[in-house]
Amino acid sequence: MRKLRMLVVVVALLAGSAAALAQVRGIGRLNGKVVDGSGAALEGVSVKLRQGGTDVLETTTDGKGEWVLAGVARGTWMLAFAKDGYESKVVRVVVEKEMLRTEPIRITLTR
Repeated sequence: MRKLRMLVVVVALLAGSAAALAQVRGIGRLNGKVVDGSGAALEGVSVKLRQGGTDVLETTTDGKGEWVLAGVARGTWMLAFAKDGYESKVVRVVVEKEMLRTEPIRITLTR
């Protein structure tokens, strides 16, 4: 009986994960750069792709302030940018066509 309950819990967790992934699976790609108020690249900024209040994909900016999220499906998404010491920013992105190359999204975070 205990094994059966554990199996039910595992199946429920996997189903939830699969549902979140199903929202994202696509060939779309979002990318961009995060800078500070002076235009300098910001490394280590958390970039989260959200839909319906759920974080679906996440990455961080590199030393050049650049980030990439791949596997994005069509739909309306929210991109959340956060770094300690800076004001967070959330932007709405509409993916109409799943394209492998998109225009970079430039974000400025201020203190």
